[in-house]
Amino acid sequence: MYTVGVGSQIQNDVQLAKVNVKRSVMEDDIAEMSALIYAKQANGKKVTLQLLEEDRVIQSREVTLSNKYTRVSMSFKPTRKGYLKYTAVVLPLAGELITSNNEKSFLVNNEQRLARILYIEELHPSEFKFLRRALDTDKSLQLVSMVRTGPEKFYRQGISNPRELAGGFPDQARDLFKYQAIMIGSIEASFFSPKQIQLIKDFVSKRGGGLLMLGGPKSFSQGGWDKTDLAEVLPVELLSEGNAGNASEEIRYAPFKLQLTPEGLRSPILQLALNPKENQQKWASMPELQSYNPLGRARPGATILAVHPLSQSGREKIIIAEQKYGRGRSMVIATSTTWRWQMRLPSTDMRHERFCRPVGRWLAFSSPEPVEVTLNKETYLPGEKIPIQISVLDSNFLPVENAVINAELTLPGSDIVRMKEKASDGDPPAANVQTIDILPDLKKEGRYKGTYLPDKEGVFEIEILAHDAKGNYLGRAETAFLVQKENIEYAKPDLEAPLLKRIAEVTDGHYVHIDRAQDLADQLSVAKSSYAKVVERDIWDVPALYGLIILLLAIEWYTRRSKGLS
Repeated sequence: MYTVGVGSQIQNDVQLAKVNVKRSVMEDDIAEMSALIYAKQANGKKVTLQLLEEDRVIQSREVTLSNKYTRVSMSFKPTRKGYLKYTAVVLPLAGELITSNNEKSFLVNNEQRLARILYIEELHPSEFKFLRRALDTDKSLQLVSMVRTGPEKFYRQGISNPRELAGGFPDQARDLFKYQAIMIGSIEASFFSPKQIQLIKDFVSKRGGGLLMLGGPKSFSQGGWDKTDLAEVLPVELLSEGNAGNASEEIRYAPFKLQLTPEGLRSPILQLALNPKENQQKWASMPELQSYNPLGRARPGATILAVHPLSQSGREKIIIAEQKYGRGRSMVIATSTTWRWQMRLPSTDMRHERFCRPVGRWLAFSSPEPVEVTLNKETYLPGEKIPIQISVLDSNFLPVENAVINAELTLPGSDIVRMKEKASDGDPPAANVQTIDILPDLKKEGRYKGTYLPDKEGVFEIEILAHDAKGNYLGRAETAFLVQKENIEYAKPDLEAPLLKRIAEVTDGHYVHIDRAQDLADQLSVAKSSYAKVVERDIWDVPALYGLIILLLAIEWYTRRSKGLS
């Protein structure tokens, strides 16, 4: 193979190699962007990183470049609701030849969403009171609580109507699955029927909800939960007679400082500050907790986030752990004394709230809705085929066949692409809304699919409305994607001469630069085959050869007869 090099080694180049940002943020929240800048032969130089919302610069920061890669973080607050386009730009260095690789665009959904969490326990005033106070400061979370105050008596808070939970803890899927997460405080397992315990298990594994079990005198093994099927949903084994533990072991009452594991310090659930060092310092200065429930080992695949300080390697005294289970996730917090963080800190210190709110969001916000629309990526090229996949479930989270799906695509036409409400039968369709044909996916029940080919750049937004065959409303879903050209060839603009030379070498060819391309014709030669094949064939019974032998014998016989030879 003969290779030709084009271009040269670039001596002065800066690239925005990668941008990471959370796709969705709740209204009034702060979003964080992490940018990775690649610089060649620019160590110590200063560049300016800008962040644009639509076409307006909202942040600018001077960055001192390191050797090769420099990571920079920016925090920003979306100014409007809905999907917004952001662009991170590294301003060019003086004399920089290629600037097309200096920017990247992405979408952020500044959504207004409410997740409902069902909380149940026996009266335990301190932990419940301060947990509710913390979650009430988050507009995106609603705590619906059932606190048992006596035999067959419950105090309900956060209910949407007088009928909600009037009959006690739900025993039907459609009633329980309308919540996004469940928190179980200090209440014995025997309070729940086997059907309700199975329903909680299905809530996590099938509905995809979040489950948290908190510590307390009637939690975990102390409440008999080790004898239920729900034990396997938790990220830790519960102590029992069968796993070298003691199910009746009492709660340990002794002050201790919570110790985060390396995984806990990195977990987004336990971030008290954006700076890692500051986060570690804030946790180290937290007040002591007063008690904890002894637990068993972490299950395979679980993540231990925090332990008792007297833990030993391989025999951790787990306090906080989490795991994925089925479609959902589960967590344990093996103490009921986090309220001490609020009581023993100044009233202006918000660390207890900054602990509770991310836990609630982690539990609830990943829970799927009955109707969902998904794409295989976030950014596409003009003219690229975009597969749209829709999942439709009923209130029991069972697949719905023959659903009536209406998908509307809002085209880019303004800085902010706003969702259009579905027009009534008598209303003419909006000029900037297209209807996409959606067909059932024959490979899976409850799944539907469609395609779209964008012919322009910009932000596109999809709205899905689903009804069953009888016209009953099932749900709504939305998403957005970005269509833009990508300058992939500028990702690595340098001449890769060593690679081209190596390719030529292993194929017995030659490498030349484009400046000497005229010499290429003189170097061309027929390649010697490096492959040979030996084939053995018997020729004695080949028909053509047999005929030739007969012919020669006939000629010899005729010659002898004509000459009178014997």
